[in-house]
Amino acid sequence: MISEAPYGNTDPATGSKVVITCARRYIRNMPEGEGPMLGRCLGWVESWDPITARLLFRPIALFR
Repeated sequence: MISEAPYGNTDPATGSKVVITCARRYIRNMPEGEGPMLGRCLGWVESWDPITARLLFRPIALFR
């Protein structure tokens, strides 16, 4: 599963984004389909790409 969301005070369409990748099999009670999922994530930053303004974040836990 790859989730991507805007962050900061930028235009959501063109601004900075945080990207969270996680194997779907590790997520309990995950709703099917696509769409927004509200929650909090505990993890660490793996990398920042200044060209695409993407922050790659590796989760330890997701809370809904």
